[in-house]
Amino acid sequence: MHPTITIITVCLNSQDTIGKTIDSVISQKYDALEYVIVDGGSTDNTLKIIEGYRDSLDGMLKLVSEPDNGIYDAMNKGIAMATGDLICMLNSDDRLTDGALNTVADAYDGDKYTVIYGMQRRIKDGRVYSCGFYGHEFLDCVNIPHQAAYVSRAAYERFGTYDTRYKCNSDHDLMIRLYNSGEVTFHPVEKVLADFLEGGMSSGYIGHIEDAKIRKKYGFIGNGQYIYLVFRAWFLRLIGRI
Repeated sequence: MHPTITIITVCLNSQDTIGKTIDSVISQKYDALEYVIVDGGSTDNTLKIIEGYRDSLDGMLKLVSEPDNGIYDAMNKGIAMATGDLICMLNSDDRLTDGALNTVADAYDGDKYTVIYGMQRRIKDGRVYSCGFYGHEFLDCVNIPHQAAYVSRAAYERFGTYDTRYKCNSDHDLMIRLYNSGEVTFHPVEKVLADFLEGGMSSGYIGHIEDAKIRKKYGFIGNGQYIYLVFRAWFLRLIGRI
């Protein structure tokens, strides 16, 4: 069963990277594809570049450009526009690997509430920094990267979308929520599905603090370890490590 797949890209002033992201979507040559781009009101050439791809996307493109309240608000807008069976969040400086959508489609078994996820290459200074994935049974300490995860639209409708109170780690909160439901099936695929450009917010100070809050929220750590992690994040920022 080949599902309809919606790729959602949120962007803001992404003229230097958005083209390669769109190229990676077009190169999939997957017929049952919908591409939703949610622009936060770019003032550079981002929108002009996107419009230049409209003919190549051959009716698959849905585009909205308006101010938003952060990346997760923009992602939620994209989910509301999506009609696909499966939805993937691909940031405006990330890329799908060749054949990624066919790999996902082959792994899809029609489960109503499902997450299909694969490996991710992390790119730093133009070179491969790491490659792999973390299993869903270890969400207490690590996350499934959204660039390599395909969540069924029905799961979003049933269990909710991204919590906009978080600035950069709401995807971890979402994955834990889906897993804790006991109703969502997780299907790992041992193939690289996306390239991720290092240097996002999730690796910085705010990301460390939110990660500690989420782990405490779900009872993975106690108050003592939470305080330690917050202090550690503060110290690492003080010495310029994050």
